[in-house]
Amino acid sequence: MNKCILVGNSSSALNKGLGLHINSFENVIRFNRFKIKGYEIDLGTKCTHWVLNYKLTTDNRNYLVKNLPQVKSEVTGLKQALILTTAKDKGQINKIKKQVDVEVTYERFEPPFGSKPTTGFLAIKYLLNHFTKLTLVGFDFGKSNHYWGNHNASDIPGKHEWGKEKHYIDNLTKQGKIEII
Repeated sequence: MNKCILVGNSSSALNKGLGLHINSFENVIRFNRFKIKGYEIDLGTKCTHWVLNYKLTTDNRNYLVKNLPQVKSEVTGLKQALILTTAKDKGQINKIKKQVDVEVTYERFEPPFGSKPTTGFLAIKYLLNHFTKLTLVGFDFGKSNHYWGNHNASDIPGKHEWGKEKHYIDNLTKQGKIEII
């Protein structure tokens, strides 16, 4: 895989008009309950990889299965759903794979800091095995709500180790493996 950008869900990506720049990347990764409509100028429309957390995908929300048709109608280029988690699969992934018409990849990580990492952090760990350099936009380490607003409790950044994740990513930035725009 070549050029790769991860479009985070923080409001720090808004009002920069980066949509066309984001769409210029060969691989555009988006997370969980991302939104496109109304944000095209700032966030583009391309999504080649959709990263979801295990709980959102396998609990009663069944988010991937229920929302895949809408996501595919709003984005261009979707080829893979990545379910990245610290949770052990309880047989749900194979059931989900049979219900969708997109490639589904599941990977489990050990919790890096003794607490629940963000989906973005797990995506970075996963994608660094496939790319030599990642570009990030819309990552502010819990300083803002999701860019689409605060409509319910899951729109507020969770209880993550924001400082430890930022330190880890800062080190990768110093090594030239990550660029933040």
